[in-house]
Amino acid sequence: MLASHVIALGGRVSTGHYGGSLAMVWFTENAHERIGLVVTQECTVALLWIPFLVATALLVWQRVPVRRNLAGLAVVLVLLLCVNQFRFLVIAWFVLNMGYAGGYYWGHTLVGSIITVVGLAVSVAIFAMLTLRRTGSSPSR
Repeated sequence: MLASHVIALGGRVSTGHYGGSLAMVWFTENAHERIGLVVTQECTVALLWIPFLVATALLVWQRVPVRRNLAGLAVVLVLLLCVNQFRFLVIAWFVLNMGYAGGYYWGHTLVGSIITVVGLAVSVAIFAMLTLRRTGSSPSR
């Protein structure tokens, strides 16, 4: 998982991940203890990508230039992925500095939610700017 590498670089701690049916990122608080964050379907960016995929399909169906739509979609998908990785890093930082109970609450529930909402709002604005702008010259008055 990409999150284990992001946490390792940003948090300067040992990390790892478990795959399979239970996706988990772990990091070390000290030499003898690991803290694991289970990454559920709701915590991935896959759910946030769906509206952009649908909007791109609708724009292509309406015969808006495909290149512009796919470029906007690619930019937004990468941006959302980066926002989610930053959110994982923030959660790990709060847990390492405040302990699991308080750190998880502040990092995931409060700050992590704000990061996701702001990242989604910025993504919508960038997607609209890239895909809905008009090309060509404007009519003179």
